[in-house]
Amino acid sequence: SWWQQLMGQAMVGKLAGAELEMLPSLIISVEEFFERYPKGKILSKENGDQESQAYYGTNYYAKYDSIGNSPWGKYFDVELLDDRLPAMERIVDIESEKGHKIYPFSVIEKKGVINDSFGPKNIVLFFKTGTVSILDEKEIDKSKDIGSVTVYDSKLNGRVLYFEKREDGFFDTETSSQWDHTGRCGAGQLKGEQLEIATHSQHFAFAWLAFHPGSVIYGE
Repeated sequence: SWWQQLMGQAMVGKLAGAELEMLPSLIISVEEFFERYPKGKILSKENGDQESQAYYGTNYYAKYDSIGNSPWGKYFDVELLDDRLPAMERIVDIESEKGHKIYPFSVIEKKGVINDSFGPKNIVLFFKTGTVSILDEKEIDKSKDIGSVTVYDSKLNGRVLYFEKREDGFFDTETSSQWDHTGRCGAGQLKGEQLEIATHSQHFAFAWLAFHPGSVIYGE
């Protein structure tokens, strides 16, 4: 069967109509991953194929995500693109019984933290610099810093927490405990607690809005 990657749905074939379950996860830098999970594992480059190893860390779509210089115009009819957001704006999607709500990276970066609710969900979004784009320079390690966004259920032990970003991390306003980008509390009354990762996805605005034009846009 043929599956649509953005939606996780089988579109054609014996399994047409089936939908995969989305798993909660974080998109963070390799450096931050190993700081938080020192015993974590990473996919090895030693795959037995000498030729393919040379291409690790290489981007075949140089400048793809540059809003002012992007090749998407070669593949799509620009007139059909949703103009509510720049086509290459990265967004975070949250789904609830009310539908979909998206949060532009540029807004999250500016605020540092967003406390919000959508339907029955109470969520918090954290922004941190230090993650490079894989769709900017040909050599990925030379690409621009686009930062990363992590999303959590802001309800902990039956109480909704509200957060703010300071120079030395994220802090909840209820106990002034200090949290990191991966949702772990490292200091204060709630030390040792871990926020639950909220199921979410990250996409380019043009792709997401093509499939979900009815999405609520945060701040709109």
